[in-house]
Amino acid sequence: MSVDGPRQSFAFPAGAGAAPLVAALANRYPLVDLSIREPDIEDVIARMYAGRT
Repeated sequence: MSVDGPRQSFAFPAGAGAAPLVAALANRYPLVDLSIREPDIEDVIARMYAGRT
């Protein structure tokens, strides 16, 4: 999704788990810090009502 110096952000579909993405990244690059965030429920509901997923 975005790159800010050494910080990179990734997104993946809701039905996919984070584990395969994290494993692939860890196999290719040294991970120093990792955080996984879920979208705010308000954003999810707003997208549903707007017809987006």
